[in-house]
Parts: sequence; C-alpha cells; structure tokens
Amino acid sequence: FFLDASDEALLTRFEATRRRHPLHGEGSFLDGIARERDRLKPILELSDRVLDTTGLTLPEIRKKLVHALSDPSSQDYIIFTSFGFKYGPPADCDFIFDVRFLANPFYVPELKSMSGREQEVQEYIWKSPGAGEFWEKLVALLGQVIPLYLTAGKSHLHIGVGCTGGRHRSVAVAERLSGQFGACAKKCSLRHRDILREQGW
Repeated sequence: FFLDASDEALLTRFEATRRRHPLHGEGSFLDGIARERDRLKPILELSDRVLDTTGLTLPEIRKKLVHALSDPSSQDYIIFTSFGFKYGPPADCDFIFDVRFLANPFYVPELKSMSGREQEVQEYIWKSPGAGEFWEKLVALLGQVIPLYLTAGKSHLHIGVGCTGGRHRSVAVAERLSGQFGACAKKCSLRHRDILREQGW
C-alpha cells in the first residue's frame, strides 16, 4: 500500500511543520521531492494499491486507510457490556453510563433472584421515576454520536452500562440499547459480564 501526494501538497505539509526535506541537499525543495520519488520508485512498482492523499486531511487519510486495510468482518463493530461497579468497570469502554439511580429490583423479593433479561424486571425498572426521560436522552445522545464515531473511522465502539452488582439495572439497559442500536453497525455484541456473579445490592 503506497501513499502518494502531489509536489504542491508535500510542499505545503513540510512548510506547515517547518521541517526541511531529508533529501533537500543544496538544491530546492522540489529537487528533494524528485530524489525521494526516484528512490521510492521500486517500492511504488511493487505496490498493489496507491492512495493519493493530495487534498486530504490527516483524519481523512486515517479513515481511508482503516477502510482499505481492515478486515471487512471486523468493521463497524459495537459492543454493549453490562457490569457491576462493585467488580470494577471494563477498562476498554469508550462510553460508560452509570444507571445506579434507577429503581433497584434487588429490594423487591419476587424480582431479586431474576435478572435484567426478564420482562418483569425490565418493566419494574422502566416504570420507575425518571427512567423514561433518561432513556429518551440516552437514545438522543447515542443516536448522534454512534454514526459520527463510525464514519470518522473508529470501527470498534464499546459502550458500558453499570449498576451496583451488574445483574438487574445495567442488564436491562444494555439489552434495550442493543435492540435500539444494534443495526447501526455491521456487527453487534451484547455481553453481561457480571450477571452470574453473586447477587449484590
């Protein structure tokens, strides 16, 4: 994979960094570019793909490289992970949402042994005060930023949702998020990291 650019673009980039071309010598800047092109010609001839970066910004170059070089099966991958803060948050999340303010089914005897996957628990959580407004604002936020992240070249986006023990509230929210945004990416994964741990408050 060979990156190329016009002489004018290379001149502008070197001027922006205030650096001399390493092959500048006693000639002009364009003489240095000509020497570089001559040295790189064998590599260019071996390349099966050439990307002309003239007129592209650094983020645009990165985006094109990620798209061209990434394994297609790994592109646009969203991971939703529920967890319990008592066990520590995942270290690699791009976003973490703390949902410990939602009503806790742990204190409801008939719901305590269930998990956030079950309908009774989900209904209890989403009927609690403030839950509906929270969901609307969460959907609005992620609905805006998820496409922006993916179109900017970030192929993997990890969203964590945490409650105290990782069994009820975080699971219910992560389940709903996966259903809401799973279609935004080519691949979507839903993980409930702590759902089988000892029940906590």
